[in-house]
Amino acid sequence: MTPRLLLALGFAAFVSASTVFAGGCSSTPATEDAGATGKICSSKANVFCRCASGEEGTKQCSDDGAGFGPCRLGESTPCGEKPDPNTGDAAVPQPTVDSSVPPTPANEKCDGQNIALNASSEVSISADTTGATDDAKGQGACAGGNGAPDHVYALTVPTTGRLTATVVADAKFAPIAYLRTACGDEAAQATCAAGLTAGQSAIVNANVIKGRPYFLVVDGAAGANQAGKYTLKLKLDPGGFCGDGEVLGDSTAGTGEACDDINKVEDDGCANSCRNFNGNPDSGKSCPGQPVHVWGSTTVSGTGTTTGFPSIWTGSTPSPRTAPAP
Repeated sequence: MTPRLLLALGFAAFVSASTVFAGGCSSTPATEDAGATGKICSSKANVFCRCASGEEGTKQCSDDGAGFGPCRLGESTPCGEKPDPNTGDAAVPQPTVDSSVPPTPANEKCDGQNIALNASSEVSISADTTGATDDAKGQGACAGGNGAPDHVYALTVPTTGRLTATVVADAKFAPIAYLRTACGDEAAQATCAAGLTAGQSAIVNANVIKGRPYFLVVDGAAGANQAGKYTLKLKLDPGGFCGDGEVLGDSTAGTGEACDDINKVEDDGCANSCRNFNGNPDSGKSCPGQPVHVWGSTTVSGTGTTTGFPSIWTGSTPSPRTAPAP
């Protein structure tokens, strides 16, 4: 960097925008007699200018001294854009937002509006599906909501327990409600509350497991009462249950569970009641085998067959012993 450029940049912070300064250490004047030389400024000289926005900037004299470059706020920042105070780089122009178009509410699309359940108190939300879009499709009895506007809520479950979701509907709204384990998957519907008339409350009851995703959809019966105002009440009662993946003992379940494989499939090694083992699971074909818990004062029974199972146990004949000499 030449002494002249250093001096010009140093003065830029202290001289008013109405002052023209260039040249610095150079003996060449900032402006010359254009009629005699064709130049109006000294080559490479920086002078002050005012941006259209009113901000103070600088512009550089061209190589031939016949004119100036555009007014700028720095070496690479055009007028009207404020440089980042941390990096000095030009700010990235932000897209224009049409303030007349309101943003889409979170509860009108997957993954829904986040709601944190509370194990100690009820959570209450008031909303209105009037004017909402129809995104979710129910299954079974809840398929009656197809075509009606709906809202989606993503539930954060802080502890394993029993969820009660109640949709208290306005007098002109016939609600439908269903719970999913995946927001965009219709087949992931776990439970449903439907077949209601206008003004009735839709109540969804379901066991939920800590940390797992759950999505509650508030829909409406297609027809004249398909949309309206409602209050959603969410209550979580903590406690273990058969199917939560935790084998409960006498102190928490009244009677101990023998197993818990987090499903409702019979003959897979654990009965639906979690009190007995049954079937021929693959885990029983090798060590350590199918786990079974036994608790005090609890009788555990099971059924199965060894047909088709491999023989993995082998016996051995003990070596004969020689009697000691008398």
